[in-house]
Amino acid sequence: MTKKSVSFFSTLCMAAIALVLATALALNLSTLLRAQKIRRGGTVDSGYSCVVISSGSMTPTIAVSDLLVLRGQSAYEVGDIVTFVTERGSLVTHRVETIQDGSYTTKGDANNVADNAIPGAQILGKTVYVLPRAGLVLNWLGSATTIVLLVAIFVLLFLLKKLKGA
Repeated sequence: MTKKSVSFFSTLCMAAIALVLATALALNLSTLLRAQKIRRGGTVDSGYSCVVISSGSMTPTIAVSDLLVLRGQSAYEVGDIVTFVTERGSLVTHRVETIQDGSYTTKGDANNVADNAIPGAQILGKTVYVLPRAGLVLNWLGSATTIVLLVAIFVLLFLLKKLKGA
């Protein structure tokens, strides 16, 4: 491999790692900030966020480790799959069953019993896109081991590039 090829390859790898880390950080940060706003009593009626499914309550429609892209709206309809923030602060993704006086009753497709009604202000957003199993990648990227590994590779490639240039 020529010196020019190695330099191009290391630059490409560094850019790819930086892009992946930045994208994962931006998606996670957006969701965390929007959920925190709801926990503090605010509402989210626009914008996008994402969540990774961690339970089977929506199977077979949505599986564990699927990544959902959500869009905040001012109102939702029966049949919409929404993610909401519970009073304890956790995120739940279920289908809207009924709407009454601005409150939404939801239920997981695999559940026998509906949830308690929630106000629309607790809803983070409606599912607009499902990326099957993509949550595995996001969870992997979010692990401490992976972050250390990617930073180490980034630093190594940077040092190699500097040594080749010297």
